[in-house]
Amino acid sequence: MKNIFLSLLLSLLWTPLVFSSSQYVVLEDKINVRVDSTVLSDSLGQLSKDQRVEVSKEKYDWYNIILPRSFECYVSLEFTEEVSDTVVRINASKVNLRSQPSLESNIMGVAPRDATFLVTGKNKNWLRVRGHPYLKGWVHKKFLEQTEEDFGLPLFVADIISALPDSDMTRKKALHRELISKGEEVIPILESYVYVADPGIAYSIIAVLTEFGQSNPSLATYFLKKTETFSLRAAAVYLDIAQELIPFEGEKKAYFYLIQEGELSFDDIEKGRESLRQEYDENLHGEGRNPGSE
Repeated sequence: MKNIFLSLLLSLLWTPLVFSSSQYVVLEDKINVRVDSTVLSDSLGQLSKDQRVEVSKEKYDWYNIILPRSFECYVSLEFTEEVSDTVVRINASKVNLRSQPSLESNIMGVAPRDATFLVTGKNKNWLRVRGHPYLKGWVHKKFLEQTEEDFGLPLFVADIISALPDSDMTRKKALHRELISKGEEVIPILESYVYVADPGIAYSIIAVLTEFGQSNPSLATYFLKKTETFSLRAAAVYLDIAQELIPFEGEKKAYFYLIQEGELSFDDIEKGRESLRQEYDENLHGEGRNPGSE
């Protein structure tokens, strides 16, 4: 009986600890993510300082993490079917996702049937795809620190934002729906990208925020107020949104496009703002609200 108890105790001590997924921040730059929980195993890529990752389990002094959307992998062409020019669907069960276009390369994850992936390249009978959230790797725990900050939603938005540039229109619309499904709490997070995002991403932000406003007319006040900014770029974004939410008889302008072409001034912004204010006063009344507030 004693031997049985001892064997059970040892097995518990040496079994990797599995716990509910939680969020961590990377403490240093250029941190390797490895195939196994040892420094001798191959690197799958590197993480950047302050990057957020999701830890799924712990083994000895290592964390197993879900790799960010920026990590890519290879899937055999024979196990996929084309959804669009840049999206494929897995048509078999438990398909391995590999680090290189070879059966001898490391397995980074396993994809279930019907999982869809963005295709970023092709190598003979292999497709290079973005494998989130099916890719995992190991990072030594000294390079990660758990944070009490609730960045689950910001991390989700950041992952969607990172996938937008390489997506076709069908995939973009699907990503827009993912953002909208999270509710109005994503609005302030999306707004934080307005000042720095590439034009392609900015257009997606305009589309998503406009759809929020169309579902909730009270947001027209909020977005109109946001046009009062010293940033010409941000004012153009909010004018594009506001003019879709406030009914008016004048001709609509593509403000953000014009600013990209260098054909928009602060005077143009002010004229557009005043025109929308007049239409708002005549057609819409009542105070809007700040998204995310009670």
